[in-house]
Amino acid sequence: MSDFRKPRLPCRPYKNNYYCSPQKGITVTQPEVQTIPNGDIVNNPYYNSKEKASYWTYKLITNCDLKTKKIKSFVIPICETLSKEIITVEEKIDGFSDYIPIEFELSNVDSDFGKAPEGYKFLRIENNNNFDIGVSVLYRIKVLGNYTVALKSIQVKTEESLLTFNQYPKIHYQVPSFPKEEKLVIIKDCEQIIRNNKVELSYEVGIINIGRSTLNNLRYKETIMYDAGSINIEEINAKPATLKVVTTTPRIIFVSGVLGALHPGKMKWITINIKVDEVKKPGQYSIKNVTLARSGVEEACSPCLLSFEAVQLKGEKYCFKREGNIAGFKTKISSAEDSPTTKVNITEQIIIPKDVIVQFIDFDGYTAIFADTGEIVPLRSNISNRKVIITCDSIIIPEGGAVIGEIKFELISTRAFIEAKAITSTLIKVEILHKERQLLLGGDSLSITAQMNIKGKIKCLGL
Repeated sequence: MSDFRKPRLPCRPYKNNYYCSPQKGITVTQPEVQTIPNGDIVNNPYYNSKEKASYWTYKLITNCDLKTKKIKSFVIPICETLSKEIITVEEKIDGFSDYIPIEFELSNVDSDFGKAPEGYKFLRIENNNNFDIGVSVLYRIKVLGNYTVALKSIQVKTEESLLTFNQYPKIHYQVPSFPKEEKLVIIKDCEQIIRNNKVELSYEVGIINIGRSTLNNLRYKETIMYDAGSINIEEINAKPATLKVVTTTPRIIFVSGVLGALHPGKMKWITINIKVDEVKKPGQYSIKNVTLARSGVEEACSPCLLSFEAVQLKGEKYCFKREGNIAGFKTKISSAEDSPTTKVNITEQIIIPKDVIVQFIDFDGYTAIFADTGEIVPLRSNISNRKVIITCDSIIIPEGGAVIGEIKFELISTRAFIEAKAITSTLIKVEILHKERQLLLGGDSLSITAQMNIKGKIKCLGL
């Protein structure tokens, strides 16, 4: 099967590779191109070598004639070795929905359509009152593995009739037949999960026999390579429980075992979950992984690469005094050595004490609200005995760089001449935004405070 990709829209004119004349108001077609889940428009059928899966799309159309009867079910012949666990069927009603997964059945002999062709079984799809007449409905079938193409009839059951669409020998529909040369196929989902600022590595591996004979003594081996000098592993869980986990080789985790017999069309699942206890220093990290499955001379291999970034930031805060009664606070957040570029939300607070009146002059583009009411803090307005929350979202801190924010205000008056009153500014929180691929090291160290004392005049203190 070709995996040549058709260009994206426009795909004009719209063509059908295979179709038959309408029967009792019903038409079955196989479009020349189809849309696969990633949005690509490709040939129909199509083999996606990255997914190791093939796609087949069919369209059923009913007209609006009063004599047309609703489709109740239909069957498509597919290779007899295929099992439900490696097939997904989706339905899309034109003008109504996107593709949604639906149920289907497989059988060699069907109660309505009889016996499937030699070497094939029926894939049966029910309408289940999803649509009536006057509609067109697309069915997209995904089958794990790469298959040769056969030309077969499609049969439809209505409320009154059994219809066969073939017009032999001129027209048939392309259906998945016997697999191509490879028998063992590995599908794999690798994912790094960052949850509560902790990293987990997740591997879901499916080993499929798409051949026509049983593969005995199936052996499985997973090799996971990581930077042990910077990453501490907390826990490794592998299923099935018969798998053996070995960590004696520096920087490498081995997971292996014998999975027994793998029958035609069947699949065995392996899951591995690795919890990372600690990342010791900032930087970009890659975890390489190779899956190997072998039975006799049959062998399959599948690599994958996971990556995440550890960000470390440094915070500095201090107050300043300028001409007259102009003062304020500066906050500097900088990237630690080897820390990658990141995007953050910053939250600070400034507390103006009783007996001190100030007017804010400039928030440097930050948003400032009163903590008790949530109202925006106005500029050039007298403020006393209030807590102000200051936020700035989606700030980019480049690798090796820093951001500096400056809040300015003017001291208008004070009654603090005997006992000093303190205006404090605290960096409350720095939150990284790309939490799906970054974690923050040493986040607690970013909570810092600066203070200025008011006792008739302004005096800056660093805490």
